[in-house]
Order: sequence, then structure tokens, then C-alpha cells
Amino acid sequence: MLATQQLRLRSLTQITAGRVRCQAGCQIYFTLHLSTMSAPFYTSEKVDGGKEVARWQEIRSSTILKSSARSVCVRIWQHSLDAEHPESDCVLVFWGVYLSGLVKISNTNAVRENSLIFRLHGSWYTAAESVIECPNGEKGLALENGEVEKEDRILRDLSDPFRVRFLCREVPACHVNASYNIFNLLLLQQKQRQLKNRRESSKEVVDRISVKSPVCLNPTLIANSALFQAPRRNTGMGRQLTRLLNQQPERPDPEVILQAQKLRQKIEVAKFRVRLLSAERDRARTHVRQLEGRLGKMCDTNIETESWLMSMYRKLSRERDNFLQLKVACAAHHDTYDTVRTQLTKRRQHLLRELSDIYEVRQHDGGFFTINGISLPDSESFTDTIPALSVSVALGYAAHAVHMCSVILNIPLR
Repeated sequence: MLATQQLRLRSLTQITAGRVRCQAGCQIYFTLHLSTMSAPFYTSEKVDGGKEVARWQEIRSSTILKSSARSVCVRIWQHSLDAEHPESDCVLVFWGVYLSGLVKISNTNAVRENSLIFRLHGSWYTAAESVIECPNGEKGLALENGEVEKEDRILRDLSDPFRVRFLCREVPACHVNASYNIFNLLLLQQKQRQLKNRRESSKEVVDRISVKSPVCLNPTLIANSALFQAPRRNTGMGRQLTRLLNQQPERPDPEVILQAQKLRQKIEVAKFRVRLLSAERDRARTHVRQLEGRLGKMCDTNIETESWLMSMYRKLSRERDNFLQLKVACAAHHDTYDTVRTQLTKRRQHLLRELSDIYEVRQHDGGFFTINGISLPDSESFTDTIPALSVSVALGYAAHAVHMCSVILNIPLR
């Protein structure tokens, strides 16, 4: 590892707390936050408090595996086992840690109270202020096996901030190979130069091929003979070599050029036709999609119309059944009506006969009428000789008879 390596949150695998002071009989756990106000993205299991070193299991979180954060906030909580207060958790320790500022330690016991130890890249890291130092060479805390040399090594590591960033890794001797010597390195460099020169020469050939390839299809380039001439080189190697190097390639046959030109025209025409057919195909596809859309809408309309017709048909069937029932009921009522009307007619006739018996009207030989034996003159035969009292009585009888006739026949009087 490099001495300038950067520690990230994705490298965090485990957290240990040293000398966390809490109430007796309580448990502690920690939560991880990306900021002081954010919700926790990881919550550890609960362990018993009061130990010198509280060690939790390895952190397994998908958020940590993909995170490139350089800092993290850690809160250690005290969980009470009292059944009366199940939610009375309180914060014991709060650390906002910038991971690149941590220092490496070799002993997790050499830390102060309420300190956090982070496992990164297989080593333990903590804050420099949390490590117990031994001033003036005096022993402040017994480390493992009580060896003073390990204390001195820890202090030397703390005094050098770059040295503590190195990670020690032991590799088996069978996995270590000797490096190249100077002769092998020179030979390897020579091979690399040869490969580089060969790539450059092949690049020149590729450029000439790319220039000459369209000449047979473009007659304007044929007149330029420089494209068919090989580059001039040094002629100091003999006359035969100079002649071979300076010889020009044969000019293409005009018939071949004409055929190439015709072929080029056919290719252009074919490309133009292909473009036209592609445009026509796209237009036809668009038209077909529009027709399919209209067909879908018409199918939906037909389905809705069919549903409406079926509902109206059912409604018509129900109304027809109701009409038949009403028709049967009306026929029954019609018979009842005829019976009642016949009885009513008979009753009216009976009442009128009784009324004629009550008010008996007779016509005498002289052409005058009497009602109940009282003369009832008309307006033409009315004279002063007829007593007014008898006329008023006869008119009263006639008026009452007419009123009773109107009541019996249910005919209003004018």
C-alpha cells in the first residue's frame, strides 16, 4: 500500500469501543450516519456494557460497500433492560470521524475512555487523541504480554504520521519472484522499440492503401500521377535498386476506368433508390399505424355501440313485458268498467224514475203543464190571472228537479 493511501467508508469492516462507561445492567449498540442530522443507515446488535473493550460483529451493509464517503458519524447508545421504560435509549458517545485523519494502532487496549477503534484494510485505526501515551518513558498502561518494547514501537508510530499509514502484509516466499536484471531489461526495451518501428511502418502502408483505394472510382484523381508514384529514397545502393524503387506502377486501362465509373453511377442510383424506398416504407408504416389507430378506435366505438344496443334491447324487452302486463290488467279493468258503467246507468235510471215520481209533470189538454198538481206556465202563456205564489212554488219544484237531474247525471248546470 502507498503511504498516501486514502481511507474510505467502503473499507470499514468493524468497530470496537474501548472503556465505554454506562449504567450497570444495560446494553450498548452503535448507529452509523452520513451526517449529524441524517437517519442511521446501519444499526449494530446490542452487547453487554461495562467491559474494557466492547466488540461488535463485522459490518454488513450494502450502503457501505458502495460508498466513497470520507467521513462518518457514529453514535453509541445505551439500551435499558427495564420493562417499564423500553424506549429510554440515550446517547453515550458521539464521534464525527474523518477517516483519513485516523492513525494506526497495534493494540486495541491502549486507548482512553469512550474511544472508538475502526478496522480498515485489516488494521485498527483510531484518533490520535484517544491513544494513551507514556511521557518521559514511563509506563502508562500494560500492553499485551507486558512488553515495554511494544509501547516504544507504538509511540514511534504515533510520532510519524506517514509511517503509521503503511499496512504490513506477509506473503509466502514461494509467491515472490526475482526481478529482471539489467540485460533482460535492455532486451525488453529493444523488443519494444522494434514493435514501435514496425507499427509506424505498417501505418504508412495503411495510409497509402486508404489513399489509392478510391482512385479507380474517381477519374479526377487518375490524372494526378503523384499518387501512383512511390516515394523517392536514397539511390546510393546501386543502379538496380534505384530503378526498382523509382519505377511507376502501370496506369489503369480506360475501359476499366469507364466500367468503374458506370459501376459507381449504378451504386449511387441504387443508394438513391434505397433511400427513396426507405422513405416510402417509413411513410407506409406511418400510414399503417394511423389506420391501425383508426381501426382500434372504430372497434372500441363498435363495442360501445353494441353494448348500448344490447342494454337498450334489454330495456325494450322489459318495457314490452310491462306493457303486456298492463294490457292484461287493462283488459281486466275494462270488463270491470263495463260492469260498473252498466250498474251506474241502471242506478241513474232508477233515481230518475224515483225523481219523476216525486215531481210528477203532466201535460193537460189545454196545452199547459203542471208539476205535482200545480200549474207551471211558460213565458208566453204567463198572465196576471195565475197567482204568483203558485208560480213560485212550481218554479221551485222545477228548479229542484233540474238540480237533482244534474247531480244524478253528473252534468254541470250553466
